[in-house]
Amino acid sequence: MSYTPKPKSHTEQQVTEGLLGVLESIAKLLMWAGLAASLISLSFLVYYVVLFSGTAAADKTAAQGYIELFRKVLTGGLLAFYIGSAYLFWGEGWMEIVQILSALACYTAPIYFPMILPSSDTGVALVATIGMQHAGLGAGIVAAGVLLMDVILKVQTRLKQGIKADQLKYGKGIKEETDRKNVFMGKCWQLPYCRKFVRERCPIYHAKRTCWKEKVGCMCEEEVIKGAMENRAIPKDAVAAARYIPQNNKITLLQKMERCRQCVIYNEHQKHKYRAALPCVLIGFIAIIGLLWVPLNLVMHGVVGEIQKGIEKATMAGNSSTVQVPDWAQQVMLGCICLIFFAYALKLLEFLIFKLKV
Repeated sequence: MSYTPKPKSHTEQQVTEGLLGVLESIAKLLMWAGLAASLISLSFLVYYVVLFSGTAAADKTAAQGYIELFRKVLTGGLLAFYIGSAYLFWGEGWMEIVQILSALACYTAPIYFPMILPSSDTGVALVATIGMQHAGLGAGIVAAGVLLMDVILKVQTRLKQGIKADQLKYGKGIKEETDRKNVFMGKCWQLPYCRKFVRERCPIYHAKRTCWKEKVGCMCEEEVIKGAMENRAIPKDAVAAARYIPQNNKITLLQKMERCRQCVIYNEHQKHKYRAALPCVLIGFIAIIGLLWVPLNLVMHGVVGEIQKGIEKATMAGNSSTVQVPDWAQQVMLGCICLIFFAYALKLLEFLIFKLKV
């Protein structure tokens, strides 16, 4: 006996809507307050970069407290902005890109500011850019986590629903047939949306072919449906049945392909392709990262080394007294970058299969 959940009462719906309204208001407050705090603190840090460019390291003491304060405000502001915008615009691709790019812009400040202001690689100016970098590092980890969580949820939805979020033209609203098993990567007549009445009189079924290869089928081709309604006899032999497959020359091949993209049966087939490709992408990505891990580590060490050289110039200290970034921290940063690339690899897979319908 199956359990059917009781519908929510009017009072429960009001409570739920009220709670969602409160959460939305909190998210808006976090987003706008975080954006304002981030812009204000970032403006002050950039001001310190411009003001103290080329000054001696001794000038660092007077501005040290303010730089640390604005660094903390920038970190908190970015986190509040990310959390609020993630709630309000969950699933929007542009939101994730804005978060990652803003964190990256802050983290790489010690690299590009000396290019813009050549005298900003010494004294308080570089200390301010390092404050931006620390804020961008924490914000970047949050942005990577938001992106990865969004991708995981989308993968779960696609694996379960597949086509339900798509607007289809052929077969929309058709229920699954109970007399056929959903064969993984099966032919069209082995999928749950192939109707039994049409299948028994379908030349594609008896020829053991697929409608998407023939570019005609029971959801889009009038002759196939008409033949089923007229109860036309189709030979059981595969070779003989293939001669009965209609050839529609009134439309182009591109138009036939577009019919397939809008068909419920073909999109069920796409869901199977997604399930098959997903572990291949995962294994392939892990294999590529494993092969390139050593050169990627060298690149990461080089980038961190350039940043540390800037710190040494700012503090006028040698390698012995400069705080070195531990190897594990570099590994964490590299891992976060790999997670971002993996998330966008999954987004590309979804785009190819469910948007371009390759």
